[in-house]
Amino acid sequence: QGIVAAVLSLNDNSKLLRVRVSDDRFQFHAGQWVDFFAPGVPKSGGFSICSTPTQLKHEGTFELIVKSSSFPPVEWIHNDAQEGDQVEVRVGGTLYASKSM
Repeated sequence: QGIVAAVLSLNDNSKLLRVRVSDDRFQFHAGQWVDFFAPGVPKSGGFSICSTPTQLKHEGTFELIVKSSSFPPVEWIHNDAQEGDQVEVRVGGTLYASKSM
């Protein structure tokens, strides 16, 4: 459902992961997270989305900032993720910022 568009080192222990989504049904609100499924990793990771819904609308991408840890999905992002890798993502959470805020 998604393709890794970029993996950028922000500092010694944080990476920015940009994911391109082509499915128009994929939408999120500020404050939601994604369940993230990396290829070959048996566990999913839940990560807060750090980009805006507007970025998704205009660029077809969203971003995660992921701090290093020994959790398998995080290790994949920090050590194995490459531009072009296919990933699965699913939006989660029903508590988020409303447009009236």
